[in-house]
Amino acid sequence: ALSMQAASPPPPGQPQPAARIGAAAAGLLRSVLAACRLEGLPRGSADAAPDAASGGNGGGGAVLLEPEDEGERASARAARVVALACVRGCVRHGRPQALLPYGEQLLRASLATAASINDPDLSNAGRACAVLLAQLPLLEAGLLVPFLALLKDLSASPSWHLRGCLLPPLKYLIYLGQFAPPSLQPPPQEAIQALLLQLLVDPQLEVREAAMPVVAGYVRLYGPHARRRLLAWADNILKKRKNGGAPLAQRHGGVLGLAALVALAPYDVPSWLPEVLERLARHAQQPQPIKAAVSRVFADFKRTHQDNWAASRKRLTPEQLEMLADAEQPPHWYA
Repeated sequence: ALSMQAASPPPPGQPQPAARIGAAAAGLLRSVLAACRLEGLPRGSADAAPDAASGGNGGGGAVLLEPEDEGERASARAARVVALACVRGCVRHGRPQALLPYGEQLLRASLATAASINDPDLSNAGRACAVLLAQLPLLEAGLLVPFLALLKDLSASPSWHLRGCLLPPLKYLIYLGQFAPPSLQPPPQEAIQALLLQLLVDPQLEVREAAMPVVAGYVRLYGPHARRRLLAWADNILKKRKNGGAPLAQRHGGVLGLAALVALAPYDVPSWLPEVLERLARHAQQPQPIKAAVSRVFADFKRTHQDNWAASRKRLTPEQLEMLADAEQPPHWYA
C-alpha cells in the first residue's frame, strides 16, 4: 500500500525511482489479485438459489466462493487478506487515488471475501472494503459505469450471500449517480434502477428484504419520477397473479416495492399515499411471506403516524380507514 501511494502520482522531482516503485507495486498487486482466484467466481442464473420462504432452508443457496483444494483455499484466502489490507492502507493514509487503476479487481475481491461463510471476521472486512471502494472518486476516474457493470455481473451469481453483499456498496453508487453528467453512457440511473429491481425480486428472501430499504432510499433521492416508475413496476408484477400467476418471490418483491413507497412518508400522508395503501391492503391475505410483509408495513405506518394521527386520518376516506384497520389486524376466522 505504501509503494502504491509513493507512485500515485509520481513525484516530479524523482520520476525514475517513482516509475520503478510504481512498476514493482503494480506487479505485486497483480500477483496478489491473481492469487485471490477470482476467475472462478460463480456466474449464472440466480434462479438456482432456493428461497427460504418457498420451502428451501435459508442456507441452501450457499456456494463455495473459494477453491475446493484445502491448500489452494488457504493461499487464496491469504491473498484476499493482502488485497483488503491494500485497500485499508491507502484509504487510511488519505491516498485513495492509488487504488483507482485496480478498482474493479479490488471490488471483485472484496465482494467475494464478503460473501464467504467460513470466516465471519474476514467476511466483515471484505464488506467494509467494498464500501470503501464505492466511496472512491469514481466519477473523476470514469469508474462509476464499470463498477455498476461489475455489480450487475455478480448479481447473476448462484450465491445469494454474494448477491446480498452487493447492497452496501450499491447504496453509495446510488448517491453518486445523482451527479453523473448527462453525457455519461449508459446512464447510471437506468443501470442502478434495473439492478435494484432485480434484487427486489431475488429468489432468496433475505436478499429481497435487504433490498427494500435501499430501493426506498433510491426513490427518495431521485424524486417523483422514480416513485411513479416503481409504482407502475409493482402494479405490473402484482397484476400477473390474476393471469396464471407470477412466482411467489416476484409477487413478494412487488409488495416490497409498495412497502418502499410507504416508507417514504413516515410522518405525513401525501396525496399519493392512500392509493398505495389501498393496493397493499389487497394482498393482506396472500401466502407468507407476503402476508407478513403487508402486516408489518401497516403496523409501522400506524406506529409512525400515531403522534399526528388526528390530522393524518383526515386525509383518508372512511373506507380507507376501515381497510387500514383490517390490514393491521385481520378479522378472526370465527368472527
